[in-house]
Amino acid sequence: MPPVPLPGGGTLPAVRPVFQSESQPAPQPGPAGSGAPSGKEGNDAGACAKALNRNLVIGIAVAAVVLVAAVAAGIVTYSMELWGGRSLPDVTVASPKDSSRAADAKVVVRQLEGKGFKVKRVKEFSGLGKGKFLGYKGVDSGARVRSGSTVTVRESLGPGVPDGTVGRKAERVVKTFSDMGVPVHYKKVLVSDSSKTPEGSVVSTYPVQGQPVKDSKNGIYIGVAAKGDGGLPSDIVGQNVSDVKSELESKGYTVKVEKRLASKKNVGKVSGSKPGPGSQLEEGQTVTLYQGVDAEGAKQTYMQKYSGMDSAELAGNSDVAAGQWCTKSGDCITLGHDDSYSDGDTSLEVTEGGADTKYSMTGEMLVSCDAVQQAFCSSKSADYLLTGDSGSFELFPHKAFTAYWCGDEIVLGGAPMSSYCSAGHVVEPEENGTHSSVESGGSYRMMDLFAVFPVGSDVKSVEDDGYFDASALAAAKKQKAVDTDRPFLMYRDVNQYKDSEKEQSVTENSINPFLPFNGHIGSRSSITKMKPAPSDETAYYLVEGTQPDWDSLEDASIKGVSAKSQKSNGKNASKNANTKKSDSQSDAATRSLMKSIAGKYGFASGSGGWGTTMTVASDGTFSGTYHDSDMGITGDDYPNGSVTISNFKGRFKDAKKNADGSYTMQCDKSALKIDGNIGDTYIKNGSKYTVADPYGIAPCGTFTVYPAGYDSSQLSEAIVGWSRAWYDSMPAKLETPIIVNAEDTNLGSESQQDAFFQSKYLE
Repeated sequence: MPPVPLPGGGTLPAVRPVFQSESQPAPQPGPAGSGAPSGKEGNDAGACAKALNRNLVIGIAVAAVVLVAAVAAGIVTYSMELWGGRSLPDVTVASPKDSSRAADAKVVVRQLEGKGFKVKRVKEFSGLGKGKFLGYKGVDSGARVRSGSTVTVRESLGPGVPDGTVGRKAERVVKTFSDMGVPVHYKKVLVSDSSKTPEGSVVSTYPVQGQPVKDSKNGIYIGVAAKGDGGLPSDIVGQNVSDVKSELESKGYTVKVEKRLASKKNVGKVSGSKPGPGSQLEEGQTVTLYQGVDAEGAKQTYMQKYSGMDSAELAGNSDVAAGQWCTKSGDCITLGHDDSYSDGDTSLEVTEGGADTKYSMTGEMLVSCDAVQQAFCSSKSADYLLTGDSGSFELFPHKAFTAYWCGDEIVLGGAPMSSYCSAGHVVEPEENGTHSSVESGGSYRMMDLFAVFPVGSDVKSVEDDGYFDASALAAAKKQKAVDTDRPFLMYRDVNQYKDSEKEQSVTENSINPFLPFNGHIGSRSSITKMKPAPSDETAYYLVEGTQPDWDSLEDASIKGVSAKSQKSNGKNASKNANTKKSDSQSDAATRSLMKSIAGKYGFASGSGGWGTTMTVASDGTFSGTYHDSDMGITGDDYPNGSVTISNFKGRFKDAKKNADGSYTMQCDKSALKIDGNIGDTYIKNGSKYTVADPYGIAPCGTFTVYPAGYDSSQLSEAIVGWSRAWYDSMPAKLETPIIVNAEDTNLGSESQQDAFFQSKYLE
């Protein structure tokens, strides 16, 4: 019998029966003395043979028992994962419809670590919720894996657009996006050169590549390359500005050029446009091309020279950093203009995203130096990034230069007759401007601060100069280095500071430690260092290209996408084709009217302490304030009287010209917003404020516009009556437009035709 192997090595010795040599003849029975074995000898041989056979049987039995025990022990110890590797947690991956039942990736990670595995997490977009388990990479759930090896866990980022989508054939991405669990819209986007950008390929997306979906109802838009006319080609990005400008002007469009930060490959080229690349255009429409600039070009946008100046100087404002900025993890901030933007206005503010906390001043006008009461940077000793040689610059709230906090109320100091803080309470000055008590109890609070680094800026010199907190810089050095071929900004993260580091008391001749050193008071050593420091993980990168007007684009026909799905996803191509002409005419009329009425307007009676002011932008958006003061209604907490207030913003749309030369337009109710809730009250500067509807704008319905040149004799007495607050007499032909609320605005009585006028008094 051959050797029997044992678990863990070794064998049982072989058992071999004893047989007579084949060369020796077998004994034959015979008489005694004949040479044949005697009977006794034969009996002994037989007994020996039997003993040997019995030993053989016993040996085989023992070997079998040992073998069975060894196999059983091996099975038990294997199932106990004492040898032969360990099993991965057998976790079922849920479908997007059952996202709430899906396992959390962090739970699976803990289970793996408990089994002694090393774990690597990779995050990817999917139809499951953020943080959900998507499976293992390269191995099946429940599989046996070598102990101590590294297991890669796939973790969901929620729905979004994966990197590498742009450039692929649209039909190749259908499966990826059909599993995202949100609406997906495929739209035709025009290209000028199909040899470089093949038709049917993905040329743009919303959100952009690498970013998550922000609005699950609108979902994802996929721009698919198509040849055609009547639009702004999506492939203008990266082309020469002069070439694109000439081509558009040859087609009758008006073209402006503005400077914007750009990646290294687009410096000096077209980096974006307004409307965005790929948008449909109307006849004669104005297009703004963005010319990409680096650090040197960005600084030039801050250089301004006015009449009487010998040379240009650094100003406090530039819109060169306008655009959307996003981290790799999907956190985004948009820097742009407010609703009252007009040509030539270069001030920026945070229009979307940001901290937006009580003390952050998010949404306030941003500046890059101490241009407070003047347009230019005033201190040569200041330590602003803009005034240095690194090519970088900061953006911070203009209000922060003079503002501080008195409890939870902001105080705008630094001006005659301004209120101040005394023992933690806001106090109004005496009539002569003097303070009746000692200024005390005020504090500076940490507000928004951005450090912007264009391509070509010297990031290392800023780091070496001690701009960033040392611990934050050390942490950043352990992460992937920031990509300096792309513009990026660092946004101060208030959550990385201790509570004691976020607030500092206001004292005589103290400076705000949360602003850059102003060169006048204190020293740069007293300024709070920036957290975080630059890395690929912490940086907000500029999103280039800008977005087309997706809703104006026709649906694209893509293999694997049903017509029913497309129809439910947005505008249907055939519907677009049938309505395009009428929509185009309506849009053109609206744009033309909005440009002609852009400006500042007032609505008031000329008597009493009430009035509504409104600024209309060239795109039809508007913003303004209604106030009505009554100094006779007072109380213990509001000795200075009562004020009815409404800060509002909205949008006009759908303009149509009437037979008499006037225009009718609609106030978009979905766009009308007011600060606070109607009926809310609060005390400020000794007055009681009550939030109300915007008088003259509510109920946000139909408005009539009487354009410049209109025959004033055709105006109603009600409209002419409102003009007396602004003019001594109505001109025969209107010199400026009048905007009239045509709705019932007088609590059920006949429409009183609330009329807004332009006037020199509003300048």
